[in-house]
Amino acid sequence: MKATILASTTFRTLMAITAKFDLEMTQIDTVNMFVYCDLDEVVYIKLPPGFNNGKKDKVLRLRKALYRLQQLLLLWQKNLTSSLTELGFKEVPQEPCIMLKGRIVVFFYINNIVFCY
Repeated sequence: MKATILASTTFRTLMAITAKFDLEMTQIDTVNMFVYCDLDEVVYIKLPPGFNNGKKDKVLRLRKALYRLQQLLLLWQKNLTSSLTELGFKEVPQEPCIMLKGRIVVFFYINNIVFCY
């Protein structure tokens, strides 16, 4: 599975459908999305300058994703998709950034979520 980063064509299509059928649209920006993502592999980081207390070789094991961590977008997408699935949303196989439930469409990219209803 690959994280959905750029889905501009899909978003433009969704905007056209929203306009055509006079749907309502709400957009939210998730804040600190990384704190919700448990890591699915072991990741260690070096302490940043000023935090090592004279121990240059000390490393820390991460339990949660950090901002700018390479796996963050994929972890967030898996977490969000799992939560929406529990709420009864179904994935669109051809579009990994869209989920449907009845007359509700959820479109997500990076840390933005758009609801059309």
